[in-house]
Amino acid sequence: MTSAAGAKGGPADHWIRDDTAPYCTQCQVRFTALERRHHCRECGAVFCGRCTRYEAPVRRLRALRPVRVCQRCHDTIQAKKE
Repeated sequence: MTSAAGAKGGPADHWIRDDTAPYCTQCQVRFTALERRHHCRECGAVFCGRCTRYEAPVRRLRALRPVRVCQRCHDTIQAKKE
């Protein structure tokens, strides 16, 4: 199963494919059966659970409730609020 679920042009069309990301984009931990991949809903990059522990609303997905994002996107979204 690929991570870019949904139809082309859908909300997850910007996600990096799981099979092209053997390591977390931020901390470089290797993904295994126990260390799962998670996508930042804003930038689409692949991270481990620790590096995507942040949540924020994502306008591009019309997600008004907070969803999983990476720290960089979280910080950017928070800065836009100020």
